[in-house]
Amino acid sequence: MGTAEIRQALSKILRASIPALTMVLFAFSSTNSLDTTHFLILSSMLFKLRTFIKNIRHKVALSLSLRLHGKNVDFEKLAFELYNASVDKKWGFPKDYYLFHLDQKWLKDMLRAFDLSNNINLGVDYHPMYLSSNTKKEAARMLNRNNQYKDGKDLVSVIELFLNHHKDQLSEAIGSPHRIINIRAWEMLPATEIFGPSDWHTDGFHSGHMKIMLYLTELSASGGSIQLWNNSPLESKPGLVLVFKNSDLMHRAIPGRIGSRKLIELTVQRTEVDYALKPVTGSTDDRHLVAPWLVNKV
Repeated sequence: MGTAEIRQALSKILRASIPALTMVLFAFSSTNSLDTTHFLILSSMLFKLRTFIKNIRHKVALSLSLRLHGKNVDFEKLAFELYNASVDKKWGFPKDYYLFHLDQKWLKDMLRAFDLSNNINLGVDYHPMYLSSNTKKEAARMLNRNNQYKDGKDLVSVIELFLNHHKDQLSEAIGSPHRIINIRAWEMLPATEIFGPSDWHTDGFHSGHMKIMLYLTELSASGGSIQLWNNSPLESKPGLVLVFKNSDLMHRAIPGRIGSRKLIELTVQRTEVDYALKPVTGSTDDRHLVAPWLVNKV
């Protein structure tokens, strides 16, 4: 066996071990024989292992998969598919999309929290328990030029209040218990080039995730909007909330001609039970947790 084949075989073993190790961590933590500190340490080790594998991607395949019985099995994807299948079986399916409006008090509180939050750049921070978008440097540079990003950690408190007050609308849209596992916010500047989120796309998240979009400024041709496939661009007064299946429905952001668009984006993971936990967040470049059963561990 040559050097390349050895590297490839080793990479397959390492990649196949990640879901197994995660399952072991989950089993230990479920029996309370592994405290939170050690759980986070071991999770960080998993992240470092993932990073090592990605750093040698020019030598080995990228996906976390193992060839079994002639088929490629993506364990990361499969874990979310199996978990979400049990959620769907118990609670039914979510709506494709759902709209409602914030009242003036909530809109004012959201805008104030948004404006007071710290400005940050995309692509400079990663959370060890999250799957990252791994935005390339040039893409990050363009996104930072087109948008002013905000620190989601500064918005946790106001988002928790929003969730408690609007739980009936959110439950109707999502159709199951759920937890907010990432908070992102940004101001899309006017007259920006068509690139990335402003081109037609789906988000490519694993099964069981949705997004809640809180539009704090008006949606219009002049101020910017969002468009779902086979629908006209949304037009609304400030305070529109859109809950939708972001990885199933094609969509695009539309830059405003003269005005900027302020929004907060919440990533939802549907769950089997209501853990009644506070919202958490990774970084601006993170997608969602690395495994579905971590939803009540962070």
